[in-house]
Amino acid sequence: MLNETSLEEAITMAERFLQRIAAREFELEQGIHKITLSIVAERDASLHRRVDDLINQADGFLYTAKAQGHNRVCSPGTEAEGVA
Repeated sequence: MLNETSLEEAITMAERFLQRIAAREFELEQGIHKITLSIVAERDASLHRRVDDLINQADGFLYTAKAQGHNRVCSPGTEAEGVA
């Protein structure tokens, strides 16, 4: 959670993070691998009455991002933005 960070700033930070992860290769016992990642950026988590509500909403956004491809940032009211 990034308190005192605007949604736009959080999305920018998430996109930069995705770019860095997408550019790396990770060496594991099974060989070289790339990691894909999807991130949900939420305006204000305190708007949710229960933690379960927040998790369920984030889960829905992650399924949407996954359906659109790899390395996505998504948030309420926006399409999932991809990072090449």
